[in-house]
Amino acid sequence: EIDQAYEDNNGKLPDYNDIQGLPYLDSCIHEALRLHTPVGNLLRTCNEETKLLGTDYIIKKNDLLTISAIGIHMDERYYPNPKQFNPDNFSKEARQGRSPYTFLAFGQGPRACIGMRFALLEAKVATAMMMRKFTFLPSAKNPEELEVDPVSQLGYIKGGLWANIERR
Repeated sequence: EIDQAYEDNNGKLPDYNDIQGLPYLDSCIHEALRLHTPVGNLLRTCNEETKLLGTDYIIKKNDLLTISAIGIHMDERYYPNPKQFNPDNFSKEARQGRSPYTFLAFGQGPRACIGMRFALLEAKVATAMMMRKFTFLPSAKNPEELEVDPVSQLGYIKGGLWANIERR
């Protein structure tokens, strides 16, 4: 997909519309953000007393709520085999089959990250440029199962990530 976009643009970096029109690249970036959520929890303050649907539990005005983005991103009800990298989790069909509130890498609603669109575009451009020039292969230095560093507030992998990179 990336190579085709470059070829369609005479070997130059594709323009904004072309980059935004790469569905597999978009799915891969969203899946990476789901699997390695940069911010694990969202904090919100309740602005009016609310009864949780299907329960007798009442959240009072000004109560502080913690929403586990990682917990939602790893929930099998929304993402089958949640520990496995699967870009198909973000295919058009998969997205239509679940609530948009099951992906919280940038938050959701009126308090969502205002830089989300720019950050996604930047990630797409950087990935396209790297994939055009390099091939990324797994490294034997990585453990079989990656573990999030418990002291990292941004979900870094314990011990770091390694890759074998070859120029194309």
